[in-house]
Amino acid sequence: MSQPIVEERRRAFRRRALMNGTLRFKARNGSLSCVIRNLSATGAKLTAHQAYWIPAQFELEIPHQDIRIDAHVVWRDDREMGIVFEAPRDKAARSVQLEEKAHLLQAERDMLARRVRQFTEEL
Repeated sequence: MSQPIVEERRRAFRRRALMNGTLRFKARNGSLSCVIRNLSATGAKLTAHQAYWIPAQFELEIPHQDIRIDAHVVWRDDREMGIVFEAPRDKAARSVQLEEKAHLLQAERDMLARRVRQFTEEL
């Protein structure tokens, strides 16, 4: 008996992966750990506990590759989901370390600006 032919709808080749990831939810300021099962330039397949509770849009962080990228759900069941990135990974991914460093530098800049204002008011 022959297997039915399944049409491949993905835009890019996906390679198997087994990496930890983190889903970051913008609206709720929460996060959830996941496992990345396969990955391409345009999307991924993720495994997460109770995947049906995950919002349709989120940010995927892949620490192993030092990237964060916006994504949305294409399909899901109770433990797995397919996602597509908002833009190709090579163009839209942001470095986790650089984002954190920029955030710290901005906070330091704001603190220094407050101190300069404080000193000028004292003069």
